[in-house]
Amino acid sequence: MAKSNHHGQPFVDFNGFVKDAFGRIRVSQPHSIFDSKQLYDKLPLLYDEETSGGTETSTWSAAIGGTTMQVNANTEYVYRQSFRRMDYQSGKSHLILATCNFWGQDTDVVKRVGYFDANNGIFLEVNGTEIKWVIRKNAVDTNAVLQNEWNIDIMNGSRQANNQSGFTLDISKIQILIIDFEWLGTGVVRLGFLIDGIPFYVHTFHNANINETIYMETPNLPVRYEISSSGGSGKLDHICSTVMSEGGREDSGFIHGVAQQKPADASASYSNANSIGTRYALLGLRLKSTALGSTIILEDISIISVTSDNYLWEILIDPTVAGTFTYAGIGDEAVEIAYGDVVTNPSSNTVGTDGHIIMTGYGSGSSTIDIKFPSNFSIGSAIDGTPQELILCVTPLTSNLDIAGAINWREL
Repeated sequence: MAKSNHHGQPFVDFNGFVKDAFGRIRVSQPHSIFDSKQLYDKLPLLYDEETSGGTETSTWSAAIGGTTMQVNANTEYVYRQSFRRMDYQSGKSHLILATCNFWGQDTDVVKRVGYFDANNGIFLEVNGTEIKWVIRKNAVDTNAVLQNEWNIDIMNGSRQANNQSGFTLDISKIQILIIDFEWLGTGVVRLGFLIDGIPFYVHTFHNANINETIYMETPNLPVRYEISSSGGSGKLDHICSTVMSEGGREDSGFIHGVAQQKPADASASYSNANSIGTRYALLGLRLKSTALGSTIILEDISIISVTSDNYLWEILIDPTVAGTFTYAGIGDEAVEIAYGDVVTNPSSNTVGTDGHIIMTGYGSGSSTIDIKFPSNFSIGSAIDGTPQELILCVTPLTSNLDIAGAINWREL
């Protein structure tokens, strides 16, 4: 179909969802980076939540397969944001689908859904008077386009040249948002809605050969849903979302590793895990505050038991660790490491019963085990920037276990 681009030059349009953000015809399966559906709960391991005000609520419901975020008075807000920031691979189209219900427009209430955080990103904003697609850069909404200015389809039901779909956008009904973009510092950003199984792009931001600098500071961003009030009341349903890389993906990156080290005042490089049934931390790993956009994929762990004692090993997210368990950066890596106590007998780094177990197993005495991590689970950070902590720990099944551990990971 012959059309003209935004410069008025003719081109052949394969229409709609046939091409990715780089203009390649979509013929291959996309690679899923992130997938979230709230079938049984609010997914506390995938999403952080921040609320403020007093009467605001955030309630999961099986009936909607998601979480209803409600504000009722001035200054109240509810934010839900994925811990993980999705790694963008240069030269690949990044595709985000997000399901939500804005429940219409409410006076003095702002609702946003998309791929963004407080500083950068792309999202649809619905407030009391406007519906607009927005690009945010360095905490400023630098490019916002209202519905009646969308350059492909304003979705007003007029069936005119600027409403080729013929649809009227009903923001009070459930919607599937489409965001795809190229980011080599610049590139196109395409935005739309999936209706009746058909993707309809409504606006494209053009940046290459137009802007003097990048359109946002980073493409590595979280999925986010938010609602806030400046005096009104309203609600937003957070339902389902996915982030995909198109045109193939190769998670190359760099492999890094660390093992418990022997301090100058220690006689051994292992932890004294003496008490049966007590958890002891061997190693901790978290993102640096300056590298929260990095993706860390755990590759494998190695544990050696110096004594003849059997044990249970676990990998936990965000447990409470007693004693001095201090994180510090190592070289140019994107992470900080905390080393388990190898000085005190018994070790002071006992671990509480909290935290999320993401992998576990048993090891036998006087032997070494090496375990490949099978998942692409990645640690991230909370809305306020607090990084998730991944802890390798052991629980002795007999007394006086002497043990040490190592972790290898990939940085994308």
